Amino acid sequence: MSLTVGAVSGFVSGRDIKVPVVQVIDIKKIESSTAAGAKERFRLIVSDGQHFQKAMLSTQLNDLVKTQQLVTNSIVTLQEYICNEVQGRRIVIILGLQINQTNSAKIGNPVNIETADTNANTYADPSGQAPIQQPAQQPQYQNMQQQQQQQQPFRGGFQGNGPVVRQQQMTRPGPQGDAHILPIRALNPYQNKWVIKGRITSKGGIKTWDKGPNNQGKLFSCEMIDAEGTELRATFFRDAVDNFYDMLQQDQVFTFSGGQVKMANKQYNTTNNDYEVTFGGHAEVVPVANDASIKKISLNPIPIATLDPSSMTHADILGAVSEFSDIQEFTSKAGRPLSKVDLTIADNSGSSVRVAFWGDKGHQIHEMLSQGPPNQIIGIKNCKISDYNGCSLSTLNTSNIFVDPEVPQTAAVKQWIASGGLTSGVQSKSQAGGGGVGNQGPKGVTERYTCKSLQENRLGTGEKPDYVDVRGTITFIKRENMWYPACPEEGVNKKVVQQPDGSWFCEQTNKNYPNCENRYIMSCVISDFTGSQWVTCFNETGQALIGRTADDMAALREENEGLFDQAVMEANFSNYVFRLRVKEEMNNDETRLRCSVIKATSIDWASENRQLLAAITSYSV
Repeated sequence: MSLTVGAVSGFVSGRDIKVPVVQVIDIKKIESSTAAGAKERFRLIVSDGQHFQKAMLSTQLNDLVKTQQLVTNSIVTLQEYICNEVQGRRIVIILGLQINQTNSAKIGNPVNIETADTNANTYADPSGQAPIQQPAQQPQYQNMQQQQQQQQPFRGGFQGNGPVVRQQQMTRPGPQGDAHILPIRALNPYQNKWVIKGRITSKGGIKTWDKGPNNQGKLFSCEMIDAEGTELRATFFRDAVDNFYDMLQQDQVFTFSGGQVKMANKQYNTTNNDYEVTFGGHAEVVPVANDASIKKISLNPIPIATLDPSSMTHADILGAVSEFSDIQEFTSKAGRPLSKVDLTIADNSGSSVRVAFWGDKGHQIHEMLSQGPPNQIIGIKNCKISDYNGCSLSTLNTSNIFVDPEVPQTAAVKQWIASGGLTSGVQSKSQAGGGGVGNQGPKGVTERYTCKSLQENRLGTGEKPDYVDVRGTITFIKRENMWYPACPEEGVNKKVVQQPDGSWFCEQTNKNYPNCENRYIMSCVISDFTGSQWVTCFNETGQALIGRTADDMAALREENEGLFDQAVMEANFSNYVFRLRVKEEMNNDETRLRCSVIKATSIDWASENRQLLAAITSYSV
């Protein structure tokens, strides 16, 4: 098969080369991002027989390499691709290809297009006809800029230039003015100019953080879907929150540009997309007319009977509400008021599950159920699954609730109810009982988490923190900032500031004290056979691990640095069952998991071994 001679020079010059045929002369795996759930990527070198250049394979096509369908010297047709400029170089992003031949030898002696002297306006047709001259094309984004100026977009910063879309297949038919719209599936981190269009399917509340004068801010996240059914999570930071939070309403359609594409952090991102987008001060969001080609409901419910906390973290469900509780209001340990409503939902798989609706979602669902008919059918997009009370679900900020949704499963559940299914032997996956709080005793070996599973199970992403047990070994204690000077009055514990006269001032009590009390705020690493995790130990747990008060350690450091280091080292490599408080927090615009040690229990090895033997026996092997 003939290669499309001149295709590579066409990529570099930005011309629209229709379905070029090229040869893949090299494939290299790129190191994956450190973000949780990030996918590996593959860099290709593509050749037209005369020149070669770098290309990136879309992650959706990774299996072609892994299954060795795409190998070195394969001849392929690029069905969908885009060309972007990255750090002054043009790079091809391959979104769709057809493999024509895999057993070919290398064709020609291609040279690097970056160092070659080429005629950028000449290329050959794959049919073998003589090279033809291509007139230079005007970039599509110039027309797009004019359209945007006419639309008067809402802005959080400067006017963007729009996407550089060279391949005609990357646009899709739609309303007038949609020629510049990029499908969400085509987004990738190598693009810096793009416009996407989507319908808001869910929007979370505003979160704020304040960790000092240089680390303050706020954010909110939403999810959208486009006409092809591709989902995307977007997070707006700081000024973008003020500019767009009130404007972005569920079920409405907008165009988005001026954001940064990055690998999706699957610890927090539950969409079917490998990427997510963040928006800051340069974001542009334009409300547009309703597009009937973009569906309003993105719900893929699974049977309740198949819910499995050991292998699932999130799911969509749909069923009939068989019962619901009153609004329960209480105060968290941090003094924050909380409220929730518990629902029992059953479906035609013959099973039911308890679902906790937190905050405003709880108030809204309680009002709706109180005023509506019994056994209303609801669908929930993106429930968090936990093993609390066997199996239970809870809503998140980005969870979406649909009443009597227009999906096939609704009719099936209604038919099941009409035949008496709801009143005949429904099996509950949620048992009565307590758990999930910070002051319980240690859990058994089968109920504990590992360091790795803390990340994999998306703990701490709900309205309230999660409390879990991890058996681990202290492998590192950070010596810097192990304690802070605190108010000596009992029960205050607030940080005090030393005054010029040597006294200590407490803003909480508005008093000066001759002395302060040092209290631990110690950072450690705990490890197990799956990995490691940073944790924070406060005064009581720090004292239990070190075996000395923070005042004693401060005095020891002043007197003898060597003895201080020895005391810290002696606390390392000790084994405990740690009760952890796990909560998602923001740090420098990044979402991180914060784990605090509530209690560290020394291990009773005899009891531990008995539990392990019982667990092994239960597998009947």
